[in-house]
Amino acid sequence: AGKPLIGFGGSFTEAATVSLRKLGKETWDEVMKAYFDPDHGLGYTIGRVHIGSCDFSESSWTCGDLQEGDHELKDFSLDYYETLDILPMIRQAAAIAKDPIQLLASPWSPPPWMKTKRQFHGDGHLLE
Repeated sequence: AGKPLIGFGGSFTEAATVSLRKLGKETWDEVMKAYFDPDHGLGYTIGRVHIGSCDFSESSWTCGDLQEGDHELKDFSLDYYETLDILPMIRQAAAIAKDPIQLLASPWSPPPWMKTKRQFHGDGHLLE
């Protein structure tokens, strides 16, 4: 009680695009319609996007060529999201949904240079 339901959704991940690409364009389109079509599908209206790689990625990567000490993120880029088909997938979902999709972008891990162990994985902590 008290909190309004704003919608349902899923995640736009590298694993999703890799899997759907293997199934072919026709199946990709069917799956997208099943999730996002408000009339003949689930009508998803919310999506989560990982900032940089996540546990559902084939490798570890950052958004652009983030150099150590680049606190302004001068080399931040979403180009790799185009290469991985994540941005095209989001655009397709929005077109199918007919209404804007709300997105939540969240990092899985900060860039390695911001962590004590200087690596994506493991028990490293943020530098102070």
